[in-house]
Amino acid sequence: MDSDARLAFFHEDDYCQIQLLPTTEEQYVAREMERLAAFVAEHRQPDGTFDSIYIRPEPTQNLTRLKISDAVLSLSVYPYLLRFDGVVVVSDGQHQPCPTIRAWGDDSIALFATLNKASLVSEIFLSRTWSAEGARRAAAVLPELPEADRLLLVDWDRLKWFKLSDLHTLDQYLREACRE
Repeated sequence: MDSDARLAFFHEDDYCQIQLLPTTEEQYVAREMERLAAFVAEHRQPDGTFDSIYIRPEPTQNLTRLKISDAVLSLSVYPYLLRFDGVVVVSDGQHQPCPTIRAWGDDSIALFATLNKASLVSEIFLSRTWSAEGARRAAAVLPELPEADRLLLVDWDRLKWFKLSDLHTLDQYLREACRE
């Protein structure tokens, strides 16, 4: 990749920790949030670490069923976030290019999308931390995403989820998240 390329990096543990899912997955999310909350209560140590790991099962449906193309997503995001030239995942200190993942953003926030072979979006996820400026940008871009009224924002770390069309909850969530 070109040395002047704008690259988005994410750690493998960050993949889909803050993700968008179709609203048809509401029962899956509610069930997994209950399981995850119970796991946290049982396995969190006093220093904040965990004595075990929890691996979520895959949702029954991803975003592919909404038929959002890479091009349509790019057009909806472009007025708010610039596209990165490439995406790199960091795993065990190694950097691996991710040719099927697109990203938009800057140092304040990043939005990632995984594409299938037909260039349809299968997952959308956000960087796990962002600044106040990133929260402002997220508040602008997320409601403008294609099919936003059919999406849930799910934050597995914070044990929070809501319909993306609930703008009041989105605003409150973004303000709280950027303070953490």
